[in-house]
Amino acid sequence: MINCCRVCKSKNIKNLFRKDDFPYFTSPLRISKIKNLNKILKNKKKSFTLDVAFCKDCSHVFLKKLPDQNMLNELYRKFYSYPSAIKDGFEPVRDNTFLKIFNNQMKNLNKRSTILEIGCFDGYIISKLKKIYRNISGCDPSPGAEIGKKKGLKIKRNFFSKNLYSNKFDVIIGRHVFEHLIDLDKFLKDISYNLNKDGTLILEVLNVNFFLKNGLLTVFSLQHIQYFNKYSLKKILNLNNFNVKKIYSSQENLIIFCNKKKINSNIRIKKDLKLLKNFESKFKKNQKKLNEFIKKSNTKNNDIVIWGAGGAGYAVFKFYNLDIKKINFYVDIDKSKMNSRYFNIPKRIYAPTKSLLTKAKFILISSMYAENIISKLNKMKLKKKIITFFPKFNILNLK
Repeated sequence: MINCCRVCKSKNIKNLFRKDDFPYFTSPLRISKIKNLNKILKNKKKSFTLDVAFCKDCSHVFLKKLPDQNMLNELYRKFYSYPSAIKDGFEPVRDNTFLKIFNNQMKNLNKRSTILEIGCFDGYIISKLKKIYRNISGCDPSPGAEIGKKKGLKIKRNFFSKNLYSNKFDVIIGRHVFEHLIDLDKFLKDISYNLNKDGTLILEVLNVNFFLKNGLLTVFSLQHIQYFNKYSLKKILNLNNFNVKKIYSSQENLIIFCNKKKINSNIRIKKDLKLLKNFESKFKKNQKKLNEFIKKSNTKNNDIVIWGAGGAGYAVFKFYNLDIKKINFYVDIDKSKMNSRYFNIPKRIYAPTKSLLTKAKFILISSMYAENIISKLNKMKLKKKIITFFPKFNILNLK
């Protein structure tokens, strides 16, 4: 158990919420792979307490109880899956937003600069930057790394470590990596060792304040150890001699550009505790709305379809205590998830066709792309009741 803040080391911490028996793995798998997962989890704990706390001094949010890191790493190496833009040929909105910001902020970067992306998955970002910059590489321990390697991208299928590369880099990118780490200070020291003196570190993380403001729990899991806002992110960087040059904020993400520079480690960072105090009441209000809606709608078995079969799809089921009998199936546009299911939810995942969706009394949209999904449903001319969780909880009638 962690008894102090992972950013400022203060012991002035308070519990935010707790969820018992939260599973280690919350991504869908093909039936054959579920058998392999069962073998790995045999005689091991399949779940752990999701115990979330926050620091009253710097407003950082983090897991108070640490899950088995070896277990998480093994599951990530063998089973982690995410829609691959390189393999499936779609346009990833979040990745393209990052590229647009990168090109704007780094427009004067020399084309011969050396660039490393940590946690590059299939190498989509690398493949785009490679068109401009000559010396670019990446590392990622998941099976997604093999997709990029087959396309000729310079990717090492490994976790990043201090001695993974012999050369130093002008730019190091880490997108949605920082949230997964226990020892933030060690990671930043290893980054500093691998970054040239005048180099730039770019981090992208989830903005926990967005989720707190809207009473959303979908971001919380055992895989995410840390939950940053712009204040706590700036604080940990300052403490490790990184000077923040620019922070870009979208609804749910923060992108931060910084360089190596010794600064006053006692710098005061603005705290933001109001959202933390209101979070619990906001979530309970959303939970009550959903339960009342299900009850008033006289929902029967198999009446619910959930659109979005990622981690958020599982979180909606778990945090809102949905009756599994009332869920018919999940749908998702990711082809790799077809005829798959979650480890402990015996409901299949299908492509979102009109003939299938007509079977639903109402549709829960767990995906962050709710706007696009509603547009697709309107084109199908489906007159259904819709519940969204992103960007905020809402109940809609499609006409």
